[in-house]
Amino acid sequence: LIIYFHGGGFVMGDLESHDLVCRHLCKQTNATIIAVDYKLAPEHKFPAAITDTIDSITEIKRRAYEFNIDQNSFDIFNIKLPQNMFLGSAAADLKIDLNPKNPNKFVINRKLKGAELNVNSLGWSNKNIKDGSLIVRGALSTPVDVDEIKILVDDLSASGKINFENDGRFKSAVFPIIKVADWFSTSLTLSKSEDAHVMELQGGNVDFRQLVFGKNDNTEVGILKVALDSLRISDGIEFTNFISEIDYSKKDLGSFRAQINGGAEIYGNLSKGEFGTIISLNGDDAGHVLRSAGILKNIRGGKINLVLTPNEKDGYYTGRFITNKFRMMHSSPLALLLDSLSLVGLVDKLENEGIQFDQAKGWLNITPDGIQLRDVSLVGLSMGMSITGWYDKQKKSINFDGVVTPVYAINGVFERLAGKLFGEQKGEGLFSFVYTMKGPTSSPKVEVKPLSILTPGGFRKIFRADIPAPSK
Repeated sequence: LIIYFHGGGFVMGDLESHDLVCRHLCKQTNATIIAVDYKLAPEHKFPAAITDTIDSITEIKRRAYEFNIDQNSFDIFNIKLPQNMFLGSAAADLKIDLNPKNPNKFVINRKLKGAELNVNSLGWSNKNIKDGSLIVRGALSTPVDVDEIKILVDDLSASGKINFENDGRFKSAVFPIIKVADWFSTSLTLSKSEDAHVMELQGGNVDFRQLVFGKNDNTEVGILKVALDSLRISDGIEFTNFISEIDYSKKDLGSFRAQINGGAEIYGNLSKGEFGTIISLNGDDAGHVLRSAGILKNIRGGKINLVLTPNEKDGYYTGRFITNKFRMMHSSPLALLLDSLSLVGLVDKLENEGIQFDQAKGWLNITPDGIQLRDVSLVGLSMGMSITGWYDKQKKSINFDGVVTPVYAINGVFERLAGKLFGEQKGEGLFSFVYTMKGPTSSPKVEVKPLSILTPGGFRKIFRADIPAPSK
């Protein structure tokens, strides 16, 4: 720091007349220059100029321990954080230990109450920090050495260091551990390539319901590299060993690979949606995927595609799925249904080699209370089915109704030719039964409406009722 008082015998000269001198000093010494515009005679009598000089030095000395924390302050130390990552301004304490033989060490320490911290690439922000602090320790060497940066903001804590290239350019900010409440715990590295900022998440656990990739278009990074131990999707489902590279410049963010709860391997794509990240998931063994997710244990084989779109409310998703070429085995609810219809051959088949289905598809809504199935159809040579209703996660119970069509290869021809006159949707046929299935998933109560077989598809609704959500 150089405090500069221009020449002129206290009667002439000003900041403009000596501006080039100050610029030259700044360039040659790499120091901060404070030029003082003191009072001049004859307008101001002696000792006005001397008094200004003393007052200036006193004030600068007093403020030497004050430092304003904002984006410009980080730029002074060549800490190139992404734009708009830190907003607002907070006065800080700056302490510098002067040492003529070694680089001068500094410590910045300040409360962050009222400031704003954004990590838009992860869909997280704190617009008004209630309680927080920032500590930066380092040395005023060439380049600047920042060996510790610690951030404590409400429920966020992070500690790391900042690295610089030999020419002083920002290289990376490394936080070995960064935590947010109980849903985000991983390591974070921020670096800069020629084209964009790059953020890397390595190891640890993240709850996808709280933190959403690509939720905000004003992201401060271009590339996000993710390699997490666990990315939790819902209370019972997590993507383990999740690996992805996300490019925020594209609507299709990128691909991913993972496992369902440490079991079945899955892969797919991530894309931007109105309320967050849309997940398109694929599995080459549908039965293994469903078993690993704890949804169904009696499906074997098949390929599955599931697309999940987040809704406006956190934890709510709309999904559509399609599964091809799979077998259903040892299903107690289905066995009860087939037994109620006296379809002995199909019951025997179910208990042995299983019933082959060519395709299952439909829509679902995922909520914190449960899963709603809509317009779900299962079709195969032996039988066809349609399913609508709710699965209650808390009570582990189901409330379904639908239509079952024996010998679908023949019976379903009428639905395929004449449409809704003989069947409301795929899986229904000319001669079909309306059923209901209610109660615990382990032993539901199954009822069949016998007269429904005499009713054409378009009129079977008289045997069915709207099924309320679990909360109702």
